[in-house]
Amino acid sequence: MLHMIMPLIICAFTLLTDVSVSFGGAPKRADNPLRIPWHEALDVALAHSQTSGKPVLAIVRDTPDCANCQAFQRDIAANPLLAEAAADEFIALKLDRSQDHGPVTDSHNLLFLDATGQRLLPHTGRAQSTHDIATRMIHALKAAHRPVPPYLSAASLELDTAKHKQAAFAMFCYWVGEYELGKIDGVIATEAGWLEGREVTLVRYHQDHVTLPDLARQAAAVKCARKVFAPTALERREVAETTRLKVGRLDDRYRIAKPSDQKKQIQRWDLSGVSSLTPMQLTKINALAPDDPTRSLAWLSPRQRRGLSSPLADYARTN
Repeated sequence: MLHMIMPLIICAFTLLTDVSVSFGGAPKRADNPLRIPWHEALDVALAHSQTSGKPVLAIVRDTPDCANCQAFQRDIAANPLLAEAAADEFIALKLDRSQDHGPVTDSHNLLFLDATGQRLLPHTGRAQSTHDIATRMIHALKAAHRPVPPYLSAASLELDTAKHKQAAFAMFCYWVGEYELGKIDGVIATEAGWLEGREVTLVRYHQDHVTLPDLARQAAAVKCARKVFAPTALERREVAETTRLKVGRLDDRYRIAKPSDQKKQIQRWDLSGVSSLTPMQLTKINALAPDDPTRSLAWLSPRQRRGLSSPLADYARTN
């Protein structure tokens, strides 16, 4: 019975604050960037690695003032979740190529070492993107038999934009759409909007984790697929043939709903103290927190959890 009336409760719920969220990014905040404790001596970094059990993350510099290396270091620091992983899960090191340490080769700019100074990952060339950095961090932690923080896995998925696709789903209430569709594995972000005069939820998803027909079937199962809008004729035909759902074209007729209609479930809690929330984190918290606050907290990093205000903070402390 509760499952049947929950969507009506969601749509009728009166909320006190607004959070503006779109695929373009999380709410802007004037946060102080995390300072990564970079070491500059290999022997010191290895000693810390031996003591802590953490692997070494090394940026390989051509020269101490290497402009490209400084830019690469800024790329890590500029992404709060990658910066937190670098600071908490690794021993960070700036390693000069001229010192000719054994594992260093000319084609590396990012290197992962164990406590003995041996390379943890095979030669894979230079890291080219923040997604590449996140993926290598994950592989290095696994190679070192260290746990991979859930927030780092989520960051890697969210940064893999080359494999992101979009579709929109019509339902009677886009608040319900964000709440229901945000739960689905492979969904990166949701957004409330309008298309053909209908309330729709725009969904960004990772094509390696969920196909559009499967996403449409899961949406239909929770009554959030009165019509499925996809960008290409091939996608629309595939959905129509495999699900028998009505389909339409996702194009520039789509309009985002007003800010006060975005992420309604998040507005039940005060997240103002949580820094650098990404669209994926906001989407998952919005979808999961009403029914399982503890599960929603798994999407946050340790530093983000410490910024929580009650009542979610109460769940963080007791679960």
